[in-house]
Amino acid sequence: MPGKTKHFQTLKLTEQVTLCDCPGLVFPKVHASKAEMVLNGLYPIDTLKEYEECFDIIAYRIPKERIEEQYAIHWKDKEPYDGESILVKYATLKGFFGGNGLPIQASAARYILKDYVNGVLVYSHTPPNINEGTTYDEHQ
Repeated sequence: MPGKTKHFQTLKLTEQVTLCDCPGLVFPKVHASKAEMVLNGLYPIDTLKEYEECFDIIAYRIPKERIEEQYAIHWKDKEPYDGESILVKYATLKGFFGGNGLPIQASAARYILKDYVNGVLVYSHTPPNINEGTTYDEHQ
């Protein structure tokens, strides 16, 4: 959580890897969008007004099967899998409807974004200079 670390802390993960958490400012990359900052936990979700770009990124990063498994929502064969469809299906499942009878996507967005930031929806990618498909043991 940004702004919460008061003292330098370390956690030894393996013989070669030590995680260090130190107090200080978090400077996002200049080219990072607001959506990237939200997904990296650098921007508070509850104050977010525009969430569409976040969900375009989530739909790209998280496989449809993982979303289906986590939230018990499903897509038919020809239905598009994108950020908006994730929000509409989740809002419908949870009963988040407005006075006009349409799903309230903003409410759905907050729940799913918090799951993403808290690691419930896990996104990982291969570090630079390592071939896709190479396991950690093979790289060592």
